[in-house]
Amino acid sequence: MERRNSCVSCERSVLRRRRHRLTQMFLERYHDYAVLLLQEIMPREIAFDGTLSICNPCWLRFYRAVQVRPVDDPLPQQVQEPLPQQVQEEEVQEIVVDVQQQQDIGLMTIPGYLRVSNTARRCVFQNCRNVPANAVPKYVRLHFFRINKLFIPKLARVCQPHMINNEWEDLLNEQIPLHENFNSAHVLDIIELYEWRLERGTQLDFENVEEIDDNELHFYTGMDSIQ
Repeated sequence: MERRNSCVSCERSVLRRRRHRLTQMFLERYHDYAVLLLQEIMPREIAFDGTLSICNPCWLRFYRAVQVRPVDDPLPQQVQEPLPQQVQEEEVQEIVVDVQQQQDIGLMTIPGYLRVSNTARRCVFQNCRNVPANAVPKYVRLHFFRINKLFIPKLARVCQPHMINNEWEDLLNEQIPLHENFNSAHVLDIIELYEWRLERGTQLDFENVEEIDDNELHFYTGMDSIQ
């Protein structure tokens, strides 16, 4: 269990010190920093829900690491392939931490529905070792919840290769860790997904295909706007 009054990276106390809370906004605004942090603390698991933070010296260290990285030397897309036993241990750790994150929060079950782990540390696809660079799009998450009764939390991430390959149905064929428990944050997330769906109106307007996001068009049709 992470200590909330300590820096996640260096583990020094952040009491009476400038800190940067690890929130969803932090994950989106400083994504490269978050990737470096997650790689540094592996196999530990953290949630970007505002309960944890990093101290300002560590934030500056990540800032410098991102700034001095050569343009032709991006964050690695591949990491060293772990041994099977290591993969199993990381999956167990992921499940344990996911359960720990639910402590002190009202839990419930939704009959017939399951969810994947609420983590940004790894790609949502099983045994994928690529850097989880992208948030799972809302249209993908809503599709799986409506059609397959599988909830993908907003912290879930997907790597660029899986995003491009558009083989989302493989999620249903893989033995990924699934959970039956939902908390109030998950329910609020589901409500926000449906509100988003209602606000945007028609799912795909083929009369104005150039206005449709290429990734969304590829997800539903297997083609892009040029095709």
